[in-house]
Amino acid sequence: MDASRVGGQTAETIGVNGMAEEPVRLKAMSLGEILDSTFRLYRDNFVKFLSVVLICHVVLFAATQGPQLGLGRIMGPSGRMDSLVLHAVVISAFSLPIAAIINMVATGALTFGVSRRYLNRPMTVAGAFGGMRSRFWGLLWS
Repeated sequence: MDASRVGGQTAETIGVNGMAEEPVRLKAMSLGEILDSTFRLYRDNFVKFLSVVLICHVVLFAATQGPQLGLGRIMGPSGRMDSLVLHAVVISAFSLPIAAIINMVATGALTFGVSRRYLNRPMTVAGAFGGMRSRFWGLLWS
């Protein structure tokens, strides 16, 4: 059996759910054509892609700055070096893992959204996060 044919359809026409879709035309492209299609894709979807990144960074800002403000109130305005070092260590220990996870979410959602748009499928901000959510644990451990 020909590996490129599945159930009477070519591999290029099988959609995400196994349903037939318009085939994706693959062709060799020059560097200029690659750059042109990339910039066109990002220009046409700029607001959606920017929204994905902004949502992630607003969450990141809130998650990292909120505890910092609270810890600053607890430690007081002493200005002593030992309290400043402790402050920095506690904030870094809390912020770095959160930043890594949120950046991974942003990258996954953007990748999902760009892939959908490149394949001429509709893309929403919520759909980009939803597509990434189903692959969250795989992204987290990769």
